Amino acid sequence: QSTWGLFRCLFRVKLNQHHHHLRKMSSLIAEGEKKYPKAENVTYRYGTAGFRYESSVLPPILYRVGLLATLRSQSLNGAAIGVMITASHNPPQDNGVKICDPNGDMINPTWEKHATEIANASNLEDFVKTLQVEGSKATVVVGRDTRDSSEKLANICIEGILALKGEVIDIGICTTPQLHYHTLCLSLKREDNYFDRLSQGYKTLISNTKPTNKYVVDCANGVGTFPLNKFVGLLKDDLLLTPANTNTSDTNLLNVDSGADYVQKKKNWPKNVDTSSGANSFASLDGDADRVVFYYVNDKNQFVLLDGDQIAALFVDFISEQTTISGIKDQLTIGIVQTAYANGSSTAFLKGRGVSVSITATGVKHLHKEAHHFDIGIYFEANGHGTCLLSEKFFQTVNNGLANTQLSETQHTALKRLAAFAEIINPAVGDAISDFLAVSAILQVRGWTLSDWHNQTYRDIPSRMTVVRVKDRTIITTTVDETKALSPEGLQEKVEEAVKQYGGVKGRSFVRPSGTEDVVRVYAEAETEEEAQKLAVEVMKIVFLNAGGVGELPTSC
Repeated sequence: QSTWGLFRCLFRVKLNQHHHHLRKMSSLIAEGEKKYPKAENVTYRYGTAGFRYESSVLPPILYRVGLLATLRSQSLNGAAIGVMITASHNPPQDNGVKICDPNGDMINPTWEKHATEIANASNLEDFVKTLQVEGSKATVVVGRDTRDSSEKLANICIEGILALKGEVIDIGICTTPQLHYHTLCLSLKREDNYFDRLSQGYKTLISNTKPTNKYVVDCANGVGTFPLNKFVGLLKDDLLLTPANTNTSDTNLLNVDSGADYVQKKKNWPKNVDTSSGANSFASLDGDADRVVFYYVNDKNQFVLLDGDQIAALFVDFISEQTTISGIKDQLTIGIVQTAYANGSSTAFLKGRGVSVSITATGVKHLHKEAHHFDIGIYFEANGHGTCLLSEKFFQTVNNGLANTQLSETQHTALKRLAAFAEIINPAVGDAISDFLAVSAILQVRGWTLSDWHNQTYRDIPSRMTVVRVKDRTIITTTVDETKALSPEGLQEKVEEAVKQYGGVKGRSFVRPSGTEDVVRVYAEAETEEEAQKLAVEVMKIVFLNAGGVGELPTSC
């Protein structure tokens, strides 16, 4: 009886300690909710880019994200969850936050919905209880970009994590891809060093070659400046590179007239970058270094852009070549994933290479998910955001080939190149610096300039991308791949009539609602620049008149 009594006494002590622990957590949650109150009559939404708003709006959202990331980790028995504070290519006054799962992917769709729910919850303690998370251990990795507001917002997020007794790993200023990579490595209990992995892969891939291209890389005065400078040091004998737009101390310069988004949309030079340096090759990263585009001057002194579609084409061409030489192509599935924004010429080029092409809705989460269906799944948006996902079967096949002494030296060289390419690629997410290094290495192996790359792939069909402001973007719905409008009734038929009138044989156009603001995005392709312009303007007018346009009828784009 005395033993049983002691057991009951110890049980009561443990139970009281547990209840005290829960009361303390509830108190901390309530304190945080009071300290960072949600604005009334405002609805927040976790979209493709996470939460993204003017920075003064974000403190209550960041506190709640800290709670949610901790709960997500607890639900996975303490596996690391990543939180990145950034607004990517947005202006300096904006900021935002994204959450990633232990495998480095975007957060699970169910928990993406929970992110929207917790951001709008009227009582945080009640909301936390409704999720019914059983675990207690949690690890959250927090990173941030260089914006003035980022450190403060990161600290608010950490308050939310600590309120639920989560362990915080604060890696400070980093690129978004570095945050995803670090989270993945923690989850795999792998101590890979980001810089060692990418630089060694680069050196292996370009072995026995010499650099021929001289690069200037525009960093958009953003966080990509720091890792790029480090790679300049690590690869100084193998990569001729000068960083530009690297002023991270004046945060008002972030993304201003610079960066991948600016160059891709304007099809023009960023500030402080030109040919006077003697460089023949140029690239731009965006503000958080998850997008990259390339450009050069042709022999007619014209600016030529090589965007995400071109990067995908180069990757496909190289991988197809090396898998064919090594004899493993028939053992692996190779697929390319695009959105409706992919230039029609790129899709035709890829299909001509015998590669499976899938079209998904806009947004990296859709592309990334589809790319996992292949052993070698390549996805890029035209804006330069993308990567190459490689399956376990890919690595097993390459390693088996390398161990096969019956293969020729040429086959082994191709296999080594594939293995090195895999080391350069960030396995978690699209990474501007990783993609830049992969492109640079492929060009060096082939002895190509940017002009050679362009000439060996395809020429873009002239296109225009623009927006129309509307009262309510939700009245426009589309097919899953966003290539056709389903409502309002009659809108799609009018767009198709405009394509027949202005587009020529290669013409196409589509409209889709923005995921973040009341605008409708219009995309148009036609046989000439003039026809692309006319088609885009005509479709803008159609949207304005049929979907509640705001302001004056568009006459130009």
